[in-house]
Amino acid sequence: MISEETANNLSWSGVNVTVSDEWIAEFKIAADMQQNKAFRNYRVARVLELAQRQVDDLEANKDSDEFMQMLSWYIGELYCWQEEGEAVEPPVQTN
Repeated sequence: MISEETANNLSWSGVNVTVSDEWIAEFKIAADMQQNKAFRNYRVARVLELAQRQVDDLEANKDSDEFMQMLSWYIGELYCWQEEGEAVEPPVQTN
């Protein structure tokens, strides 16, 4: 369980998730190392696609901790890219 003081409550495409500050910080380091615009364009589009697939399959898998963890990671990654200035549609919202 993620404690409240180390959590980011994020919302994307009508789904609410919690991602730890530690995970966000680690991913931001990886994102900072990826300055190649072609890679960023590919990765953001790919994560949007993967996250949307997860959202589409949410009803059938909402009781799976593994499924929800993966969805949280995808939304967390989208949030990090958005914070890096990349376009994410729909945008990730913080709660």
